[in-house]
Amino acid sequence: MTSTSKFALFFTVYAALAASSTAFAQNTGKVECTILENASAASGTIELKGSDGELISGSCGGPVSAPAGKYSVELRLDGALDHPKKTSTVEVKSGETSQLKADFSTGILQIQAQEGERRVAAMATVYRGSSRVGSLGMGVTAHLSTGSYDVVVRYRSKEKRFSGVTLSAQQKRVLNAAF
Repeated sequence: MTSTSKFALFFTVYAALAASSTAFAQNTGKVECTILENASAASGTIELKGSDGELISGSCGGPVSAPAGKYSVELRLDGALDHPKKTSTVEVKSGETSQLKADFSTGILQIQAQEGERRVAAMATVYRGSSRVGSLGMGVTAHLSTGSYDVVVRYRSKEKRFSGVTLSAQQKRVLNAAF
């Protein structure tokens, strides 16, 4: 193959890729999401699911590019023990940017434990209904969606149960387990 024909082949491939890239760019739009926690800026993620199973994900706070089409959307709040999400749909239009916003209502739960007069290192398991949400060590605070929870605190072979622990927006609840 001569250098002229190599150049012609290279140019043909380059032109095809450039045209393909331009066609893709012309048939895409963007989605920007804003995540709030109790009406204040927070960190979160976005996940777009197309009807063909296509999955596009990214961080909120910057634009996420996607081919034009309709998507099911999940917006998630970072850092909350119960991993809350909000779902919606969005239509991505070519050359346009769609805006999405989700405000998550959370409270803070903290567990303390003591045996007699001294603090002890116990573990707490948090449940919502029959589903396990997560675990907490003593003194650790956790952000949780507002609502009602059951908490089981274990220290060695002993346990204390707290039923119907409710959290409202921006509330801090401290549970004290005495063994």
